[in-house]
Amino acid sequence: MKKFIHVNEATSAAAVNDEESSYCFPVSSIKAIGTGAMGATGAVTNSNTKFYIALKPYNINSTTAGAASNVLGDNIDIISVTLTTNNNQQAAINKLIRKINSSRATEDGFIDLFDGVTGVKFIDDISAVEVITSAANS
Repeated sequence: MKKFIHVNEATSAAAVNDEESSYCFPVSSIKAIGTGAMGATGAVTNSNTKFYIALKPYNINSTTAGAASNVLGDNIDIISVTLTTNNNQQAAINKLIRKINSSRATEDGFIDLFDGVTGVKFIDDISAVEVITSAANS
């Protein structure tokens, strides 16, 4: 079974259909998970309340033309996760990795990491998420 991580950074139901508010990334696209804040350039800075998930690009290309020659290559997408509690990133990362690696038959492969509209959070300590896509990195 393929697994997916869902993130909805919108805070109102009206914004859910807007471009760049709700994402569902395949777990297989994860390149790295680490503590700190990763920005659009890929640089990681110290943070007591953030961790990041770096992923293969969600967007196929950076232009509306859709030509294969426009594929972004090495760019990454980033899910930046903000926690309420200082220095709790390692516990949150451990919980997420255990969920990703779980093979329980009762699971459906959908990990709802954060939904700003419904208030659903896989990890209770999450206060916000931001998704930075490769199109924004180009």
